[in-house]
Amino acid sequence: MPFEAAMKALRAHPLFGDFSNETKCEFVGPNVRANGYCRVSQNGWVYVNLDHPADTETWIYAMAHAWLHLAFGHFVFRGERAAWTRACEIEIARFLGALPLGTPPKELPDPATYGLPVSASREELYRVLCERADLHELPSFGIAGSEACFWLDDGWQQRFWTLSRQYSSFERAFAASVQRALERGVEQAHGDLAVPHGLPENVRDAREWFIDYFPLLSGVVSRFRFIYDIDICRRENIAVAAVNVSARELYINPAAGLGWSEVRFVVAHEVLHAALRHDLRRNGRDPYLWNVACDYVINDWLVQMAIGKMPLGVLYDPELTGLSCEGVYDRIATDLRRLRRLGTLRGKGSRDMLDGERPNWWSRDEGVTLDEFYRTALQEGLRVHLAGKWGTLPGGLIEEIHALAQPPIPWDVALARWIDGVLPSRELRRTYVRASRRQGGVSDIPLPRYVRPHDERTHTFGVVVDTSGSMDRKILGHALGAIASFAVARDVAGVRLVSCDVAAFDHGYLPPETIGDRIELRGRGGTRMQPGIDLLERAPDFPEAGPILVITDGVCDSFASRRRCAILLPESRTLGFPTRASIFRFA
Repeated sequence: MPFEAAMKALRAHPLFGDFSNETKCEFVGPNVRANGYCRVSQNGWVYVNLDHPADTETWIYAMAHAWLHLAFGHFVFRGERAAWTRACEIEIARFLGALPLGTPPKELPDPATYGLPVSASREELYRVLCERADLHELPSFGIAGSEACFWLDDGWQQRFWTLSRQYSSFERAFAASVQRALERGVEQAHGDLAVPHGLPENVRDAREWFIDYFPLLSGVVSRFRFIYDIDICRRENIAVAAVNVSARELYINPAAGLGWSEVRFVVAHEVLHAALRHDLRRNGRDPYLWNVACDYVINDWLVQMAIGKMPLGVLYDPELTGLSCEGVYDRIATDLRRLRRLGTLRGKGSRDMLDGERPNWWSRDEGVTLDEFYRTALQEGLRVHLAGKWGTLPGGLIEEIHALAQPPIPWDVALARWIDGVLPSRELRRTYVRASRRQGGVSDIPLPRYVRPHDERTHTFGVVVDTSGSMDRKILGHALGAIASFAVARDVAGVRLVSCDVAAFDHGYLPPETIGDRIELRGRGGTRMQPGIDLLERAPDFPEAGPILVITDGVCDSFASRRRCAILLPESRTLGFPTRASIFRFA
């Protein structure tokens, strides 16, 4: 039957599917003329003329037309009734034509043929119609034949407030339908947005809690796709949970048996891994140990914020409170054997930050980059969280979020700042030893000159270079070139150079621009950097306050210095031992 097919199609439509539950149909004839399709009353009843020989598409148009009178509030009005009903019918016809939805009846009159501004608003149409002398001779522009497709009772003006309250439920229902339709449209447009279909109630409720009540992470959580599949978790060896930052996928193992509060803790844990870009901040460190260090820091924050319940067996140590991920890594890296037995949320010996690049919407030209997405979402979430007083946040977490908004300082600029802070200054000194200068007003009084210190070697630093075969000549040249440029710019007369592989060789003080010419990669066995550092520290002609720069690829024995020391490492390498020295990673 065409009418039943039309109703089925409308209930499946994103705009009218939920709204149709708010209305009722009455299959009676007296309220509808023989040439009409249906009429609607203010209480939500739609009176349908089933004797009309219309097809399915026409019935879709007619029923949508009737429902929109309720959704648009056409029953709440005071004024000229004939002008108002025709203005409302023209407004709905224009709305349905823009969708489009269904097929308008062939006999439906065109308002433009009667000189009416069909593109005008409902209020403008009403004013124009009120001025028409032939108002009552104009046809109906609705789907009820020769009469208006919605009517107002004789006592409607006295019952204005009752109608207003009765209508409000239809208005809210349609507004909710429009909102849901927009959400579905965005999800379909992006294809891979996080849609919580098929999730259990505890996971779905935890996700909605972040979106509704925790603004700091709401923007990030809403963009993650939750995967609650035991087969996928088994294939990926995920014991409890894991996250794929580039694919925006958050995995939760159903076999873990997490409660609602535990799911909330796990979701916050994995999302913070992604939002703070822990995958990029590793900088050559051991991947598993770096994951463990980040887990300690995140879990401490979540405990301070009282977000959910911490599952049994997660990494948490109150003694590490206040440390950054880098600080925790340096502390725990001393006991590798014990730490290899610890487990992340993914399991023992495994990382819960998964690798893998997948094409996403931000990788297209019109999108934003992954870094921009996470940075913007966290910054906006922090602003809303603090402005709305949604709860206190750990200071370390706030500092990391602010740090994400700042572009990273180039390694050579950071190194130059470090050397400026530790290199002895070359302030001018006053002296009477040199020939005096005099002023015209006091020509008989000698004045001191300003001169630089005689010992230029107090304004210098030492460079200990790893010259083993594992060093890349191009990378080494880049590091030495940056150091030479800085030394020339700071008027450093000479740089003390020492090269190391299995033994240390002292090249003495060299002009900064020539230090790269004296380095030869010998390609012999392992590297021992400690003899080179000891050589500088014991040299009588090397200043006691002189800083030391160590250039190595990390494939070396452990070393330490009593002086102020900095280590230059390639981005892809890491040290196999903890150190208090400042580390600068260069490309």
